[in-house]
Amino acid sequence: MNKQFDHGKTLNAGRQAVLVIAALSLVNVALTLMDAGISFTFSASFPTMAIAIGQTFAEESGSSVFWMAGLAVAALSIVSYFLCWILSKAHPFVIVIALVMFVLDTLLLLVLFYLSGNMADGIIDIVFHALALFYLIKGAAAWNGIRKQEARG
Repeated sequence: MNKQFDHGKTLNAGRQAVLVIAALSLVNVALTLMDAGISFTFSASFPTMAIAIGQTFAEESGSSVFWMAGLAVAALSIVSYFLCWILSKAHPFVIVIALVMFVLDTLLLLVLFYLSGNMADGIIDIVFHALALFYLIKGAAAWNGIRKQEARG
């Protein structure tokens, strides 16, 4: 029974990581839209990148459709994290979906820093992505432990 409690606490830590990622990603998009020049590192990178790509294409083409598309993609991404957080309460396996999304986000971040030739500039982002991945992996492992305990009865 104590192990079940530990799995529950670990799963909740993973869920909280999803909430922080979603909330700070939303803040980062708002900061990007305001041209604040700052951002939080414990967040998904993809939504901010979608905004930046949309803005760049909008400026190059003179069409605001690209800006709106970037904003829509960023919003869908952030809403997906919030949905994972909400749904993982009743359906703990959803933490795995959040983990997969964040792994893809991390891979995108690594590729972009590598292609820029300046990995050192992204070290803080990479470290915080690794920390978030740690909590998400632990949360997914906790869900698996709960699932196995329930199967045993």
